[in-house]
Amino acid sequence: MAEKKSSKKEEPSVDWVAEDIKSGEFKNIYLLYGTESYMLRWSRTRLVKALIPETDDMNYSVYEDKSLDLEKIIEQADTMPFFAERRVILIKDSGYFKNANERLKKYLPQLPPTTVMIFCEKEVRKGKGTIFDYVNTNGRVVEYVTLDRKRVEKYVVALLSREGRSMQRPTFEYFIDRVGMQMQDISVELEKLICYTDGRELISREDIDAVVSPRLEEHVFDLTNAIAEKKRRTALDKYYELMALKTQPMGIIILLTRQFNRLMLIKSMRSKGLGPERIAKSLGISERAVPVNERLASRFTMEELKSALADCVDAEEAVKSGRMSDTLSLETLIVKYASS
Repeated sequence: MAEKKSSKKEEPSVDWVAEDIKSGEFKNIYLLYGTESYMLRWSRTRLVKALIPETDDMNYSVYEDKSLDLEKIIEQADTMPFFAERRVILIKDSGYFKNANERLKKYLPQLPPTTVMIFCEKEVRKGKGTIFDYVNTNGRVVEYVTLDRKRVEKYVVALLSREGRSMQRPTFEYFIDRVGMQMQDISVELEKLICYTDGRELISREDIDAVVSPRLEEHVFDLTNAIAEKKRRTALDKYYELMALKTQPMGIIILLTRQFNRLMLIKSMRSKGLGPERIAKSLGISERAVPVNERLASRFTMEELKSALADCVDAEEAVKSGRMSDTLSLETLIVKYASS
């Protein structure tokens, strides 16, 4: 989590919400945004609790999605807090920071010092003169992105320690490879492991196999592996497993497209002499995942990967245009590449 500056120089990662809570000195405007939704919600909850008592319903308002009415929000923001130090207004998924909103842009400089506005957004538009620019200069902007492995490990160790559990490093690596790097998924699976290992301290790989749900990407990897081995029956079985998990055929096509593209990129980068660390950073995957994907990529020629990628894109277009049903489009794709 890092506060974004106007300078192009990369700033060190700082949890500014935690810093403000610790100091007790708060800004009037907060913008919390990014793709790591779990950490964003966790940080938002901490900030609201620090700003206002949980029992104070008179001075705390929440607006989101269809309930958004900017004029009503402004009217609320201009109202003095009722027997309290401040009024807190939480605004979620407004879209104001993605699509220019001149009314909000003109109002923010007039925001009373007794009101704190917290915006939580998925996407923002940056640039000079934008609302983002104003909040970045006069308030607090915090971006939440997927944490790196070290910070995830620190989080996992701290959570397990509080629950009287521990996990050896090889087990942690196996857990993350299975679950992924999204904190929401990690938290859910850790909770399952803690319940499952009641009465025991050390969490083992066998515990993970017993209760942790494999990622959808893991199933798609197995499907791609079966295709690479030309095992049509196995590939179709993997496809039926995905369907049993209520996975939409279109979603599988998209994941296959992503997988073939990843394999093609890894094959290309390795041919240029790039190492696992560089490849992992470039593709946004763990370094441990590189050799596994590289072995899978080696089962295809570059031409086969290009052809498979092109056919995945065509399959997606066929569904979107109505030329073919999503199920038939996906099954045709699997049979074509899994056949000898």
